[in-house]
Amino acid sequence: MTHADDPQLPGDDTDEEQRFVELLMRAYPELHDDEPDELTAADLETLARITATPVDPRARKGTRVSPRKAVRDWKRHERRRQAAVPRRSPAVAIPAVVAVVAIVVGLVAVGTFLAPERAAAVTPAPLMYTNDSRSVAQVLDDAASALAHAPAGQVPRRESVSTGWYYEVTENANGTTRTVIAPTTTTVTWAEDLSGNTRTVAAQPYWADLGNDALPADTPAPGTLLWEMAYGPGEFSTWYTAVPGDTEDDVLALLRAYGLTDPASAADVMTAIDGVLAAWTLTDAQEAQALRILEDAGGARVLGTASDRAGRPVVGVAAPLPGGTAEEHLLISADTGRIAGFETYTTASDGTFPANAIISYRLWDLP
Repeated sequence: MTHADDPQLPGDDTDEEQRFVELLMRAYPELHDDEPDELTAADLETLARITATPVDPRARKGTRVSPRKAVRDWKRHERRRQAAVPRRSPAVAIPAVVAVVAIVVGLVAVGTFLAPERAAAVTPAPLMYTNDSRSVAQVLDDAASALAHAPAGQVPRRESVSTGWYYEVTENANGTTRTVIAPTTTTVTWAEDLSGNTRTVAAQPYWADLGNDALPADTPAPGTLLWEMAYGPGEFSTWYTAVPGDTEDDVLALLRAYGLTDPASAADVMTAIDGVLAAWTLTDAQEAQALRILEDAGGARVLGTASDRAGRPVVGVAAPLPGGTAEEHLLISADTGRIAGFETYTTASDGTFPANAIISYRLWDLP
C-alpha cells in the first residue's frame, strides 16, 4: 500500500496534518504493508493527552487500533477544530506534531531502536517503595478521610495542569543509544461553551541513565513553548461538560462519561480517573468519592510509600491492565490524600518494552 492509497477526508490536508502523516509514515514503514502494526490502548491514551482530544473509547477496552486509523481520527478532529480557529503558522504547529510523533515512536517502536541490553536506560527508574502494612481499603479510606477536611467553597474547575514525558533516542558515535527523558507540562483550560486553550511547555529534561554529560543540542530547554492551541466556541472536545456534583452518583456518572464500564476493574476506574483529570481539576470531595469507587472495584494492591518524581511523599496503589504485561500505579499524596499522579509499569516483557519499566507518568498538583 502506498501513501497515495491512504483514505482521505473531504477537502485538502493542512500543512500540519500532512506533516503529521509524513512523519508517522516515516516512523512506521509497516504502514505501507497490507497488515500494519497496531497502536495499543496506552498509545491511544497518550495521543489523547498530547493532542488534547478525548481518549478513544476503544482504549478503555484494551482494543488495538491501526496507526492509520489513529491518524485519520486525529485528522478528523483537527479538521473540525480548525474550522473555527484561525490558521497558525508552522512555527507554532509543527512542534506539536513532532511532539506527538516522538511520543508514539517512543511508546510503540522504541524496542526496535534500542538493543536489549540498553532497555533499562530508556525509561525513568521505577519509584523505590517502602513497605506499608495497610490494606488497599485502609489506604483509600485514610486518603478519603484526609480529603474530608478540605476548606469550604471548593468547586471543580474546567482546567488541567499535568506534567508527563516522552522519549528522545540519540545514537552515539559507537553505535550505542541513549534516551533523553523530556518531560512536558500541559495546561488545558476550557469553558462551558467548549472554547479554551491548550499550552505545552518543556520541563526539565534528563538522561534516562542519569548521566551528567550534556544533553543533545536540540533538546528543548525548560519553559520552551512546544505547542499552543486555542479553541473557538464548540471546538474543544471532552466527554462531560456540566459542572459535576460531589455525591458518589455524581462522580460515578462523570467517570462513566470518560469510559468507565459496569462491572469495572480497579484498572478501569484508574483509567477513567486519569481521563477525567486530563480535563478537570476536581474538588477534594470529588476525589474522595473517586477513591471510594476505586475501593469498591477491588483487585488493587498496595505498593508502599515513596517519593514521587517531584519529591513529594506518596502512597502507591497498583492495578493490572488488560493484557497481563503492565499495571497502572495510582499515586496518592501522603500529605493531602489527593491524587498526585499515575504511572504505567511493565510487569513482563511484551516484545516492545522490557519488564520492570516505567513507560509513562503523569503528575498533578505540582506547585
